[in-house]
Amino acid sequence: MQIRHRREVFVFAMVAMDTVLITLSYLCAYYVRANIPLFGREAGVGSANYQMIYPVLLFSWLTILSLMRQYEPRRRWGVGEIFFSVFLAVTIGTLFLLAFAYSLRYLLMSRLLLLYLWFFGGIFLVSGRLIVRILIIWLARKGVIIKKILIGGWGQAAQMLARYYRNNPEMGYEVSGFVMENEMMKQKLVAEEAKTLSHKGILGTMERICEVAEREEVFSVILTGSIPDKEKLAEILERLGAAGIKVSVVPSLFELAPRNMGFAEIGNVPVISFRELPMVGWEAIGKRILDIIGAMFGLIFLSPLFLLMAILIKRESPGPVFFGQERIGQDGKPFRMYKFRSMVASAANDPPVKVKSEEDTRVTRIGRFLRKTSIDELPQLFNVFKGNMSLVGPRPETYLYVSQYNKWNKRRLYLRPGMTGLAQSLGVRGDTSIDEKTKYDIEYMEDQSLWLDIKILFRTLWVVLSGKEAY
Repeated sequence: MQIRHRREVFVFAMVAMDTVLITLSYLCAYYVRANIPLFGREAGVGSANYQMIYPVLLFSWLTILSLMRQYEPRRRWGVGEIFFSVFLAVTIGTLFLLAFAYSLRYLLMSRLLLLYLWFFGGIFLVSGRLIVRILIIWLARKGVIIKKILIGGWGQAAQMLARYYRNNPEMGYEVSGFVMENEMMKQKLVAEEAKTLSHKGILGTMERICEVAEREEVFSVILTGSIPDKEKLAEILERLGAAGIKVSVVPSLFELAPRNMGFAEIGNVPVISFRELPMVGWEAIGKRILDIIGAMFGLIFLSPLFLLMAILIKRESPGPVFFGQERIGQDGKPFRMYKFRSMVASAANDPPVKVKSEEDTRVTRIGRFLRKTSIDELPQLFNVFKGNMSLVGPRPETYLYVSQYNKWNKRRLYLRPGMTGLAQSLGVRGDTSIDEKTKYDIEYMEDQSLWLDIKILFRTLWVVLSGKEAY
């Protein structure tokens, strides 16, 4: 009851804050439109019309924010996510107001007012959420709103969960530690890794999971890997349930499934099914159309930039403008991926090695700029147009790295590789482990949609413009 009460308080506080901020946006927009007319007086400036639009504004914007899951207490509060979600919400809300005004022909409304509403609404709502984010992180670090989690098992799923909670402190969760089988506990490397991923590392064995959970006073227990037999699981659920500890289970199939898992009911029987890749039928066609149109417009629009880069590359060092390298694509098929040449021409004879330092002498001056701004990746628009790549998908790797893949990592090869992906849109670039890349790519695979592709493209643009560097 206490947890539910906290949730209700949080939702009420967020809705109240947004109500105040939307009202403030409305007042600022009205004041600026009425007192600072940029283009003279416009039809519809009368206060009666504006008073009529206010309740519609408030109701529609709050509804849209709610539909976009802005009032979930334990949602992810990343800065990029805040900017994108809020400005998308106010854009949709503003378009709704415009449609509403046009549907009532007698309602005359200034179009500048809508522009001001969009501007002030975006600024105020983003600012409010950034303040909430700072407050949540501060309270979490002080231990005020921390909820402890105990993870049972040691595998891909367990480690992914621990990293997720560690990298998102604004969610207010802390992994107290792990319980696992005796064989795992004896391995020194496992113990060290568990300590880095949690507060206390290994806390005990799976057989004593209930005692550990009660002793550590955790909020939730998450079982991963091999699930205990029915009798043991029933005992865990009964004992921890009586203690008010939430129990969640990650299916062991999660780490093995080569396709997206779906959950359904046949009659009253819950069933886990394995679907083909999410984008089939019209969605797959839509994704390919998006790729072709995006690549075509990108090549046309960026042609002056291509010409400028070609001149600068040739001027600094002799050799070709473009650099082609064999990469592994969808279903393990090789293809030639193009980039602007950022190294001296002789580097093409060297084995493929990641550039891990700004001091790498093979990289030219213009090449350093190209890598920093990701302009060197733009020629991959040719690959997208040809069909070797997509605008969004897992980043393609060389055979040297793909040969090191395990069964888990090979799931990256089910999709067509992309110019950008979920990891890149979140600012994860440069020297990233194979497992870390796979984690993001599997997350993208499971949620894949045209809408997600569009979000990733805009997020990537934001990351690039904000100056997230890569070597």
